[in-house]
Amino acid sequence: PGYYFGTPTPETTRALDDLLLTQGWRRFVWKDLLAGTVPGPQYNLQQALSLTGVVTGMGQTPIPNSQLTFIESKPVRQFLTATTDAQGRFSFVGFDGKDTAVVTLQGRRTNGGTNVTVRPDLGAPTAGLPLPGLPNIATPTPAIADYLRRSRQQRVTERQNMPDDGLRNVQLADVAVTGQRERSVIPANDPRRAIPGVVANTVLDFTKMPEAQSGIPIFSLLQGRVAGLAISGSPPNQSIQIRNSGTPQIILDGQKVDAEMINNLNSIDIEAVEVFKGNEAAIFGASGGVIAIYTKRGNKNYKGPTGPGHDTNSGLLTVRMPGYYDAREFYRPRYGAPVLNAPESDPRRLTIYWNPSLQTDSKG
Repeated sequence: PGYYFGTPTPETTRALDDLLLTQGWRRFVWKDLLAGTVPGPQYNLQQALSLTGVVTGMGQTPIPNSQLTFIESKPVRQFLTATTDAQGRFSFVGFDGKDTAVVTLQGRRTNGGTNVTVRPDLGAPTAGLPLPGLPNIATPTPAIADYLRRSRQQRVTERQNMPDDGLRNVQLADVAVTGQRERSVIPANDPRRAIPGVVANTVLDFTKMPEAQSGIPIFSLLQGRVAGLAISGSPPNQSIQIRNSGTPQIILDGQKVDAEMINNLNSIDIEAVEVFKGNEAAIFGASGGVIAIYTKRGNKNYKGPTGPGHDTNSGLLTVRMPGYYDAREFYRPRYGAPVLNAPESDPRRLTIYWNPSLQTDSKG
């Protein structure tokens, strides 16, 4: 096997294709299997994904008993919480990850501070193969020389047709610009929505509330700001009711949760809250209304300060973990499938019937 996989070259790739076209791929030898001499597996089968790591301070000192929030957005949605051990380490095991899993980790100190760094155990870094160098155009090939010649001719023609540096002025008639105000600070097609495109008529923007920056409980901040919304109890044991509807269904970033989990969140981490009342909540299948809560997300275009003394990670980390897929026991080429840039058609790929285990008689 090392010949085919150790040093990939065009020759070994073609040889591997020939091998699989004629012999197929089998994970065992029947003689060894029947004799009971098959060695046991060196590694246990991976039943699910796991994510481990450590939470440290800015000086890379482990922080014990720090609080961690685990949010998986793809391929499934789930929300977990955990606490680091005495060495500041954490471990999330047993979560599903077919295809690629996208996990967001948020770490906090015991006093709620976010000046921590989440460091996952992702293994040793891997280096890819260097890219091939650019072709030398000092002595261009005939094809490149012909392209450069036609490109220069095209530029000369454009300057002749448009002498004003290639610019043209077009006078427009009266233009009316119309638009519609966005009802919510969360886009209608945001992946955090449980049902894309469904936006509530009652929206509260926590980013524009000075009270939300103080970190008071979410339910306490909603009290008195939404008509028909009644909050009872005291933090962290508050409950919520919608008048003439009952107990609402609570959705956090597209996932159904209970009120106890919301009581453990901080309003400073919330971007917006939408309240669906009456007929609005019917699409969710909830008779008591729906309260959709959206946590803050970082700007993907934000680079942040760099250099000595700056740490771009303040307790929040997003990890993309390669998942797994159902293994194929046998290789079967797709005969008749188009092959891009094929120099000539391969007669083997025009075979009508293929069976690597077919045995002929004495007459062939």
